[in-house]
Amino acid sequence: MGVSGDVIRAFNAWATDYDAWYAENPRLASLELAVLKAIELRGRGVEIGGGSGFFSLIHQSIVLEPAWGMAVLAKAKGLDVIVGVGELPPIRDSSLDYALMVVTLCFLKDPSQVMRRAGIMLKPNGLFVACIVPRNGPYGARYVDEGRKGHRFYSMATFYTVAETMDMMRTAGFSVSPKVIASLGPVDGPTTVDPGDAEGFGFACVSAFKQAT
Repeated sequence: MGVSGDVIRAFNAWATDYDAWYAENPRLASLELAVLKAIELRGRGVEIGGGSGFFSLIHQSIVLEPAWGMAVLAKAKGLDVIVGVGELPPIRDSSLDYALMVVTLCFLKDPSQVMRRAGIMLKPNGLFVACIVPRNGPYGARYVDEGRKGHRFYSMATFYTVAETMDMMRTAGFSVSPKVIASLGPVDGPTTVDPGDAEGFGFACVSAFKQAT
């Protein structure tokens, strides 16, 4: 999935600790979940880098995950799990209604490559959603700082702005929605905002469609 061996080893070693974050931070986790619930994901889809399956449970998404430790946790939740990488997923072309990435871009070496492969998996007009912690938002700035200090996960992450994420999606051939659904900002709960305003939130999801040919 364009992730380094160090990233995969970290998520294997500390999978339980990472998954425990959701229980230890219920307010933040619930507000992130609320954004995902506000996005209309219909049909059969995959969460790329789905980790322990916390977000995949909402829509019963297939979990595509390269770290075995995380995949085991997702399987224990009753989800369909594929251990694999986003560049070469063992999923048929044009077979999915949606593809989702939740705080996965920041751990990829080449996000655009994984986005292009997501487009290949999608049916025409299929939905692609990338949820990020905007780099310049309240949480992004904190995580960047923690990464500089050696945080076990954030030290390996590259956080992006909403604008950068949208540019990557366009480069990958998607038609990007002009609006973003975000939370953990001036308004706590899910709110639909312009991309520029979304930069000030702690969590933002950008939607795009595979262009029919």
